[in-house]
Amino acid sequence: MYEGIDFERLFDTRSEAGKRYELGPFYESRINEVEAFLGYKLPQSFVEFLKIRNGGLLSDAYSECYLTAVLGLGENKDTSGSIQNVFDEWKNDLQCPDIGIPFGETQSGGHDMYYLDYSVTDENGEPRVVLVDNECGNSVSFVANNFREFIEKVYRHENISGTPIALDEREAERARIAKELDDINGNCSLCRGGIFFAVIGLLLCLLFKKYVLVVACAVIVILLIPFERKFSREYDRVKSEMPDPDGKE
Repeated sequence: MYEGIDFERLFDTRSEAGKRYELGPFYESRINEVEAFLGYKLPQSFVEFLKIRNGGLLSDAYSECYLTAVLGLGENKDTSGSIQNVFDEWKNDLQCPDIGIPFGETQSGGHDMYYLDYSVTDENGEPRVVLVDNECGNSVSFVANNFREFIEKVYRHENISGTPIALDEREAERARIAKELDDINGNCSLCRGGIFFAVIGLLLCLLFKKYVLVVACAVIVILLIPFERKFSREYDRVKSEMPDPDGKE
């Protein structure tokens, strides 16, 4: 499938950084487990790639390429630099749209990622490759019709910055609201943590009869409670605006 592509030239196989991205032997027996975790079936072109190279950092010959590394399959989701680990982070922590599998790091240093996008597939059922920009509202740009075409473009030094694609309005709105909910929940958690530690401090100060500190802790609790309630109400309000994923009103 990848005849004509010199993987030794394409990837860094000598430096310590290059070796860190190569996640050891590829075991086909691990595919079912990985697919169950991701919720997506790995395309055959990507599987064939992993058989040759289970993750890799691009060599100096491709230093101008926006792609910097292709991720491989790790032993589990905690394996650093693995698809499973990045998938968990981008889906759950960064609240990116659930369109597929992130697999390619870029020169942005983590602000965007190349994805296997299952919302559109080719005649063989293989997902297209897109670039998802988390810093720009999870904007999506089309790059290639499938993974094999993507690797060929990289190898030929072609432009892989992509062509912007308009996200479905409902999905875009869900992504925006999810990000807002995450921010509100963070503020709410800070307030709750402050209240908890202030109450603990208050009790300890009462125990040791440090009444000035008792008053200070009580003031902190009194000041934080209204903010915690405000953020809780805001969270419920914003959550009620989340569009239904099935398009129901």
